[in-house]
Amino acid sequence: SVATGGPRFVLRVTGNHHSEARLLSEMQCLSALQSDTGVCVPSPVAALDGRFVVDASVASLPEPRRCTLFHWLDGTPIDEEQMNAADFSAMGAASARLHQSSASLTALSGLDRPHWDEQLCLDPGVSNTFDRIGAYLRHHLPPESLSRFVDFEEQARVLMSRQREDPSCYGLIHGDLHPGNCLFQHGAVAIFDFEDLGWGYFLYDV
Repeated sequence: SVATGGPRFVLRVTGNHHSEARLLSEMQCLSALQSDTGVCVPSPVAALDGRFVVDASVASLPEPRRCTLFHWLDGTPIDEEQMNAADFSAMGAASARLHQSSASLTALSGLDRPHWDEQLCLDPGVSNTFDRIGAYLRHHLPPESLSRFVDFEEQARVLMSRQREDPSCYGLIHGDLHPGNCLFQHGAVAIFDFEDLGWGYFLYDV
């Protein structure tokens, strides 16, 4: 949208699948990142009463929707198929700067963010749990191959748990970093859509 006088904004209307606390923590992180000039991410806009998350209602919807407002980010979207080596390099550099800056966000209190790590993917309550994977593979692999897979999984789980303690490997990540969530700006890259911002391995964003 364009406000009177020219400034542009992005109004995000959610499906209420995220709690207000989770949306507020996203706004808190994005606001904190504004002080890092090497990172270009959306800048949240507060309502007149200071709130960053506002419930809005219309007659056509059965319940209010949580809304957030951001300053417009300049840049050009590029389809992944059209990206060249320089575009990928710029995207990688932007991701690295974001990961470096995420270290400062760990000091923020009360962040309600998900964990994108092996525990999420292997816990029994998740559809991609290791037990389901094993049951599937038993139909496609001989027993000795399945045994090797189990051994590798156990080794990987141990290694990843160690990496989780290393701030150079694990911290707050975008969680959904792909060209569709980037805007290219003369050799630099702006990153948006931080709904999935959470704790995880930096390699996950790569």
